[in-house]
Amino acid sequence: MLELVDLHVRYGHVHALNGVSLSVPAGGIYAVLGANGAGKTTLLRSIIGLAGQNSTIRLDGRAIGGLPAFARARLGIALVPEGRRLFPEFSVGENLRIGALQRKDRIEVERDIERVVSIFPVLRERYHQRASTLSGGEGQMVAIGRALMARPKILLLDEPSMGLMPKAVSQIFRIIRSIPSGEVTVLLVEQNARKALAIADRVAVLELGRVVANGAVAELREDPRIKAAYLGGQVDNAEG
Repeated sequence: MLELVDLHVRYGHVHALNGVSLSVPAGGIYAVLGANGAGKTTLLRSIIGLAGQNSTIRLDGRAIGGLPAFARARLGIALVPEGRRLFPEFSVGENLRIGALQRKDRIEVERDIERVVSIFPVLRERYHQRASTLSGGEGQMVAIGRALMARPKILLLDEPSMGLMPKAVSQIFRIIRSIPSGEVTVLLVEQNARKALAIADRVAVLELGRVVANGAVAELREDPRIKAAYLGGQVDNAEG
């Protein structure tokens, strides 16, 4: 599905990503964990084409490392950025439709609007409400829904729990867990390791721009280093 080979990104003298290689299989949820400054957001920005890199990036076997961000989006990569970045004066419906701007299949767009508000019922109620009036959790739903409107092959989520109340975090993670199917793969960057590991199939751990652990969640969550650094005990339940 998505393959990164020897990914390097520098910001001046800072080596933000240092030889990162990952293979994200189609379907399911792939989580990337790490502390602040580990390179998680830079990883997503590199995949979508917003950060410079010297590497090989392939999507479904096609090299995309030299393509600009808009071209990668057309190939099926969608990013939900940290902080959501909605258009505050636009309505919920208008924000959702922005995700479909590159699409020409207007009838299918209307069907996808209905699908999104079915996934997030509160957005049906808020459809004509300005985004600036939404709660943090509702805003995150709009951001995810907007990305889904592009019909992506792979959905990149950057810290979806950031700034949310605990109840909203649990709700967002339940929704994320319901997204993957035969059509959408989720690459989840998250500091809330317990929530991420409760819904992910595979996980990679970044430290100072390097991958220090990578594999199936069932294996890595029993790793003493992972427990000590990120869990402090048991893995949380996404329903909590």
